[in-house]
Amino acid sequence: MERPLLVGGAFGQYPGVRFGGGQSLFILASDLGHDNFTLIALGRSTGQRTNGGGGTTGQRLLFYHDGAFASVSAGTNGVGVYEYGYSASPHCEAAVDASILCPIVVRYEQNRPEVFLNGAQVCQSAISPGIVYIPHGIGGIGGSSTDGFKGDVAEILYYNRALTNSERAQIELYLALKYDCYGTESSGSASSESSASSGLSDSSGSSEPSGSSDSSLEPSSSSSDSSLSSLS
Repeated sequence: MERPLLVGGAFGQYPGVRFGGGQSLFILASDLGHDNFTLIALGRSTGQRTNGGGGTTGQRLLFYHDGAFASVSAGTNGVGVYEYGYSASPHCEAAVDASILCPIVVRYEQNRPEVFLNGAQVCQSAISPGIVYIPHGIGGIGGSSTDGFKGDVAEILYYNRALTNSERAQIELYLALKYDCYGTESSGSASSESSASSGLSDSSGSSEPSGSSDSSLEPSSSSSDSSLSSLS
């Protein structure tokens, strides 16, 4: 399996990891968590996925792991969550414009998945039929150029618990300010004109959100509360 490219300046002053549909990264760990967890990715998608399709073909999988794991499909025309250990059909899906992931948040709480895109909830599903684990794969599967994610990724975050809505909104705001992609409902007073003109461009202002921050959301190698994998 090929590795993706690290592209300098892909997001203004920040680099990004570029996936072309046949590249992937894999996290070497035994068990990242299950049933209650949160996956977050910030970037842009450039390929269309197969909305309403079963299996892996054409799904542009941003997160993937075969078996009882959550796999997340993201394309310019929609998003979907799969649990291939239980069914080849999408467990949660929405036909929405997902060309800008600012960010995409997949939250599992008591085995029930929901997806937020750019600050808005786009799908929620019933409780999964069994244990669902955090996926280890990022960007693609098996070397197929039709299955893996196409686009650029700036940051990936894993939390081994279901974030509250307040915590989720805080992270969405931070990422929106950092990457100047103010298309989120959580971004408060951020300028919509800046979003329309720049998308995921470099922010010339401060990348820190105003107000106090929740230290429990900061990645820490000694903390068991959350685990973070950043690609930037």
